[in-house]
Parts: sequence; structure tokens; C-alpha cells
Amino acid sequence: MKVAVLLSTYNSGAHLKEQLNSLLSQTLGEVLIYVRDDGSTDNTVPLINDYADEHSQIIRLEEEKGNLGSAQSFIRLISVVDADYYLFCDHDDVWFEGKVALSLEAAKTLEAVYVGKPVLVATDLVVVDENLSVISDSFAKYSGIRPDLLTDFTSLAATNFVTGCTVLFNRRLRDEALKRASGHVEMHDHWLALVALACGGQVRYLPVPTVYYRQHDGNVIGAKPKRFLGSLLTLPESWRVLMGYYEQAKAINPSLSKFSLIRAKISYRIKYVLCKYL
Repeated sequence: MKVAVLLSTYNSGAHLKEQLNSLLSQTLGEVLIYVRDDGSTDNTVPLINDYADEHSQIIRLEEEKGNLGSAQSFIRLISVVDADYYLFCDHDDVWFEGKVALSLEAAKTLEAVYVGKPVLVATDLVVVDENLSVISDSFAKYSGIRPDLLTDFTSLAATNFVTGCTVLFNRRLRDEALKRASGHVEMHDHWLALVALACGGQVRYLPVPTVYYRQHDGNVIGAKPKRFLGSLLTLPESWRVLMGYYEQAKAINPSLSKFSLIRAKISYRIKYVLCKYL
């Protein structure tokens, strides 16, 4: 069994040491850590080289120069790494010691029931500031997300709960995803979960934090506190995000309509409010 952590770095010098140390402290035997740098201009590459020279489980991927961006960098990683299970890793977080073991156990339990199917496991996170002081002990609660209400393709296409730095997925999902990698990919984590559901696979959420999710000025996405009025579809930014989600989902399922996606978004909001206040 080969478990691969896929780490994409970009100007990561400020926090990378803490993350690498947390990866090397995982309780599940030897986990191989594949690092692809996406064109850093700070001290990231020398830092990676120092760690790789000292730790054999850190494998540097020699890449062409240039910046692909977060989503395409991770897709590049899954395309060149051969493993049985994969985990996405952000450069600025800190993993709990048992993260890999917990997610792997959950994935194997799913595979025993859904034999030969794509499987993805995602977890909750602890939201922290730049110095790892806790902002919220649950990213789901902080962001106002109910994964239990987002179980089918269309609802998940409209409202994502899968955070990339928490996911573990199997080889079958990796192979199915690469068949669709030429389509529109808004974000690699959301896209991968949608591919799993489109292929008859399983996406399972564990309400257990496995990552200290660091918030700072350089976050690509980051955690945002839930403000219901701020997410109304009439707001330009919310509409832009939803249309990006639509293009991503339609590339996977061409029969998806904008109307069905908007209806799923509104339905989720109604269910969310009912569950919270009734």
C-alpha cells in the first residue's frame, strides 16, 4: 500500500517548516510526501531541498519553471504520482498526528462496501490565525456549512463543503478525475468530489478536525464566517462564484442546467435555516 501526500508550494517560506514537521510526524508508518513548487521566488525551494536531503520520504518533483496556480498544480501532482491513496496538502497549515490514519481507515471502510468505486473522505478543520491561535474549533460551524445536506451531485455542485487540505481519495478516483482534467476546474477539491459522485462513487464527511487551518493574508480561499445576507445570490460576487461552480459541474455532467443548480442552492439555504431554527 502506497500513500502519497501531494504538497504544492508557492512562496511558502513563512510557514512551510511547521507543515513539513507535521507531515513527518504522521502516525501511519512511512507516508511519502511529493512536493511540487509552483514558481516560488522566496526561500521555499532551498528549504524543501534541505528537508528532502535529510528525510528520504520527501520527494522533490523537478518541474518546468512557471506558475500553474493552485488547482492545476495539484492536478499536475496527481498526474505524475503513482499511489494507492492520495492526500492534498496546503503549505501553510499544520496536520494533526493521526490525520492520515483516520482518513485512510474511513476510506477503506467505504471501499469494503462500495467495491471498485471512487472514494473520497473529507474532514472538519480547526480555524486558527497566523500564530495558530484558535479562531473556531470547527470550520463547518464557523462557515455555516451542513455537509449532511449536500449529499447528491447537484447540491454539492452548488455548495461545496470539501476542503482540499482534509481530503484522502483512492486510486480509482484519481484515474477517473484525470480522464476529465481537460475540462473546467474551478478548484481541485470541489472538482474531485464532483467526479466521485458523477462516477457512482462516495464522498464521506467526518465531523472530526484533522488540520489547523491557518488564516493569513496569502490564503487562496480561506475561512469566512457565515453571514447569511452576504451570500444571497443577488450579490455580484456570490453570483460569479456560483457560475464558476456551474461551469465546473457542467464539464463533468453536461446535462446539468443553470436552473437546477440555482434551485439546489436555494433549497440548501432553506433546509439550512429550517435545521438551525426549528
